[in-house]
Amino acid sequence: MNSLYDKGREGFLGGDIDWDADDIRVILVDTNDYIVDLANHEFLTDVPGAARVAVSSSLTSKTKT
Repeated sequence: MNSLYDKGREGFLGGDIDWDADDIRVILVDTNDYIVDLANHEFLTDVPGAARVAVSSSLTSKTKT
């Protein structure tokens, strides 16, 4: 499953998240250890450490279309 959290969407649309300048990362989670809550979760700390399979380094050369 790939999804955009509501808080992330609000941040992009409201201009609080700057795609070009901000530190954007990707996380792979184990859904056996984490119940996805797209409406309420906002921070990486909302995902238990045991559920974090991989966290990327900061994305570089980001583009948007």
